[in-house]
Amino acid sequence: ASMKKTVNRVYGACVALALGTAILGLGSRGALAALATFICLVLLTTVGGRQRLKLLVLLVLVVGVSAGVIFSRASANRLTAMDDDARRTTYQTGFTALADGGFLGSITGLGYGALWPWYMTDMSMAPLASPQYYHATPFGYTLYHPHSTVLFLVVELGVIGLLFCGQLVMTLGHILRRSVKRAHYQYFSCAVVASSVALLVDFFFF
Repeated sequence: ASMKKTVNRVYGACVALALGTAILGLGSRGALAALATFICLVLLTTVGGRQRLKLLVLLVLVVGVSAGVIFSRASANRLTAMDDDARRTTYQTGFTALADGGFLGSITGLGYGALWPWYMTDMSMAPLASPQYYHATPFGYTLYHPHSTVLFLVVELGVIGLLFCGQLVMTLGHILRRSVKRAHYQYFSCAVVASSVALLVDFFFF
């Protein structure tokens, strides 16, 4: 039993190292935010006392080794540079569309694909420099997709999208509470909840 426990721990550490390296290697700030949220959730909900300290040390080591592997060959500019004009302009255009739509527009939304026809651009295989990737709308310039699932849902689907977001938050909260209470699949539940943070800054297809 002791040997099996040791093997499981080593296996878990190797998997965590591989995943940490992959996340940092992607250069995604959304993934990095999700990873930080996962660490916080694990520390707050699954362990306590000395175990919490041990887990914190292990996680710091895993992230440190992963970062060392990635940034010994790659630049960290993608993760550290928060200045993103294209994304900022896209968000501003989305908020402008939401404000200009008035009460009725907030209820109904602009309609699927009205502001971000991402599927058309993907189908056309257009080059990155083409107007299809960064185009003018009645509300301002925007990238061809919103870089935020939440913004997409609220702006294009209105109250239906907002209700979907609310239901998703409640469902994830219920999953986390139930797993912590039953001490069952706690780490997996923390990972599922943490991954939802990326919905704020990344777009997942609908």
